[in-house]
Amino acid sequence: MLGGLLESKDLASVWPIRVILTANETANPNDGGDRFVSQKGQYVFILAPGQKLPLGEIAGILLDENTPRLPPEVESGLRQLFDTLQAHGSHVTWGGPPAHPDLDWARMQLLATKFEYESSFHIFLTALRGGSTLRVAERNAFGKDSTALEAEAKSNLAAGNWQPVSVSGRPLDPKRDFGEHSIDGEAVTAYLVGNSHSRSPEDEIRAGTKNPIMYVQAAQGRPPEQALPLLKKAAQLNPLWAEPIFLEAQLTSDLKEREALLKKALQLNPRSTKAWIALADTQMNDGHALEAQGTWLCAEDSAAPGPEREAIHRQRLKSEQERLDAAEAARQKEREAARLDDERAQRAEEARIHAAEAKANQQLDETSGGVKPEKVVPWDETVRQRKMQGTLVRVDCLGGHERLWLKDKSGQSIQLFLKNPAELDARCGPQQQPRRVSVAYSPRDDDRLNTSGDVVSINFQ
Repeated sequence: MLGGLLESKDLASVWPIRVILTANETANPNDGGDRFVSQKGQYVFILAPGQKLPLGEIAGILLDENTPRLPPEVESGLRQLFDTLQAHGSHVTWGGPPAHPDLDWARMQLLATKFEYESSFHIFLTALRGGSTLRVAERNAFGKDSTALEAEAKSNLAAGNWQPVSVSGRPLDPKRDFGEHSIDGEAVTAYLVGNSHSRSPEDEIRAGTKNPIMYVQAAQGRPPEQALPLLKKAAQLNPLWAEPIFLEAQLTSDLKEREALLKKALQLNPRSTKAWIALADTQMNDGHALEAQGTWLCAEDSAAPGPEREAIHRQRLKSEQERLDAAEAARQKEREAARLDDERAQRAEEARIHAAEAKANQQLDETSGGVKPEKVVPWDETVRQRKMQGTLVRVDCLGGHERLWLKDKSGQSIQLFLKNPAELDARCGPQQQPRRVSVAYSPRDDDRLNTSGDVVSINFQ
């Protein structure tokens, strides 16, 4: 039934699920007799006469090992729903009276048994497995507002009238799907609780054990060169177990190999919060900060609601802020490098021009053969000039020339034409940090350029 809902022909359990049927009132010595226990690499349950097999717990085991973490109210309700599953030959029903009905149960019972909803119940679960919230999955699967569905479930819970319905599951062949073995009572006790002089993992391995847990235990505390072969053997003995692959990743120094191992472990166990966190850290260290953000989200979703999920949420936000800060620092560094390149290029051009001027002047002096005047009046001094002090607020680039926008102390604006941009150390456009300047210019109105004069000299203060 669960395989049909999850659209999986054969759901896998990491460890074998074994049920021991007894002819007396023997209880499970490990857990009070009402739950499966994890013992020696298997799930074990002792079923006494008249005792009901906890199918809801089996469904929980299969959910844990075949799906990402679902909303807690869904997982609780599904376990209760499967606890009501009954088969009489080929006639299978579920949805009858539960042991302890609550809203989680009422919700799943409604969606799985009511005629209008039951045909879309598998679509609802598929949406949840894909990461949808409960409300979104309800709306998309059943085409009905979740508020109305919640009200209907609460009404059913208040009425308490639970009617089972027939369902269809994949037929089982007892000879193929179940193996029955006889075992005496003493062997059952030893089988479950072991004996006081149990051997160490190393002794078990020397004895030829096929239990992968022994190999993982033997690998603990050993150096990587000794632990890795043991972990690989454990993974080989149980290819469905994610733990040895996760531990192997922890011992691997190569980041790409570690990432590949962690992804493999998460394919086997998508609920492993520690593996999601390790993968996010690995991606951050390998320079894949953006990819790591998606991994942090998966880590948050995999954690149980409560303090653990809240802590991961804070860690995810911190990681995202660190990524944004690093990206901004890289952009700032790139902008600064570009600015320095521009300055170097401008200085190199100025030096080239000055060298060419000096060479031309020397050639003119040598050609003229005359005596150089003792007092030379610069050309700038022969031109009528005005001076002003103000703030440079904008620079317009005009194809090899520039138009400067300046404001004086009174706030009056003036636009001046600068023939040689090399004299100005400023970028085109509005100046993000306006600077104080002292300008000498010759007045000349130019309607085409919309300027009031030509810059003779400019100095930054």
